[in-house]
Amino acid sequence: MNRAQFTDQMELLKNDQTVQYFDQLHASDWKQFIYMGKEESWYPFDSTKKLTASTFPILLIIGEGNLDELIGLKEWKSKNSNAHIAVIPFAGHLVQTDQAQLYSQILESFLKQFPFIGELKPNTKTEAER
Repeated sequence: MNRAQFTDQMELLKNDQTVQYFDQLHASDWKQFIYMGKEESWYPFDSTKKLTASTFPILLIIGEGNLDELIGLKEWKSKNSNAHIAVIPFAGHLVQTDQAQLYSQILESFLKQFPFIGELKPNTKTEAER
């Protein structure tokens, strides 16, 4: 997030109607994320960067209303051929809520293409690792 975006979001906090809307929409303390955005290091980019080297299929789903994320998806796809991208129309950041049925259909279709993903078990060691 850049300084201009942070400033714009801080302005939203001054509008009581906007704050009430987001209070109803989110059960948690959503304001903390705006304050976190002030720090350039707020997002775990180092952790997510490791996913670009993955050898397993990754599904990235975003709403078309997220222009910054659309730009990021292009970069992901260029760095990892295992990245599968779905851009859902008429949806924003809360794509799973904005277009719940379409989101579920895309996820189900992805999982059917790669049924082994659901079979992975965490902390399972192979014979060679034991």
